[in-house]
Amino acid sequence: MENSFLDIQYIVSYGGILILVWLLTQLTKNLFDKLGENKTKWIVLIYSVILVSAAKMYAVTMGEPFVWYIIIEWLINVAVVWTAVMKSHELIIENN
Repeated sequence: MENSFLDIQYIVSYGGILILVWLLTQLTKNLFDKLGENKTKWIVLIYSVILVSAAKMYAVTMGEPFVWYIIIEWLINVAVVWTAVMKSHELIIENN
């Protein structure tokens, strides 16, 4: 067994995607805020779509069969990641 702190299996898991979306949002939201008002919810949605799509593509390349209901599963996963990251962002804003 490989002893690594961060590996691909963790990154494509639910917790890994949540952390990556939140981290990418925090690192890049100032760039997008210069374009106009606060667009954090759209930034989180874009990152959620990209990272959940990448995780699904990784799962398919690792042998998971591609069936029709994987699209519905993808939509649910994007919604869950988006909601979780946005709620955590709102809680951080409230407490500061």
